[in-house]
Amino acid sequence: MLEKWQCHHCEKGFLLIEEQAKGIPVHCPFCGETGKHVEAVTGQNPDEDLESDMGCLWPGYNDLDKVCYLMSSGQITQELANESIRAILCGEKPDMQK
Repeated sequence: MLEKWQCHHCEKGFLLIEEQAKGIPVHCPFCGETGKHVEAVTGQNPDEDLESDMGCLWPGYNDLDKVCYLMSSGQITQELANESIRAILCGEKPDMQK
C-alpha cells in the first residue's frame, strides 16, 4: 500500500510503501527534514494493485535506491550499506537488519 507524504519544509511530495514507514521517523528525500515537517497526507485504495501497474516506478523496486535512502536518512551505517550493495551486486538478498 502506498502513502503520499508531504514535506512542509521544502513543500515537496513523495511516495512511500506504508509498511516500510511504520515505526520509523520518515525523512524527506529532498531536504532531509523529519518530525513535524513531514506527514502522510493520503493513502492508496486497498482495492487497487498499483505495484503491478507501476513496475519500476514502484517505491522499493530498486534495492540499491532503498539502501541509499536508508543510509542517507541515518537508518543504517555506511558499513552496512556497503555490505548490502555487495550482496545486491552478487545477486543475493541484502540483510539490512544487523
